[in-house]
Amino acid sequence: MSTRSILIVVLALVFGGTAAFLVANMPMNGGAPAPKEDQVPVVVVTTDVGRFTALRSDMLKVVNYPKNLLPPGAITRVEDAVDR
Repeated sequence: MSTRSILIVVLALVFGGTAAFLVANMPMNGGAPAPKEDQVPVVVVTTDVGRFTALRSDMLKVVNYPKNLLPPGAITRVEDAVDR
């Protein structure tokens, strides 16, 4: 084998090893955290509810929801959702 062939193989191994090392040590979190959006409380149902079932407070909970994705008519207080 010639010196040139050996040099090409060695360089290929060095570059391949370097690439494998860099990929294995890449941060998996995607960088900086996303900025917090304005959030509002929204009432959600925590259990399966049949049609025409009156909602009770033990079936509901409040979760935070991005304000820009809030559907029209969303209920933000448990008291407003009870007996609906």
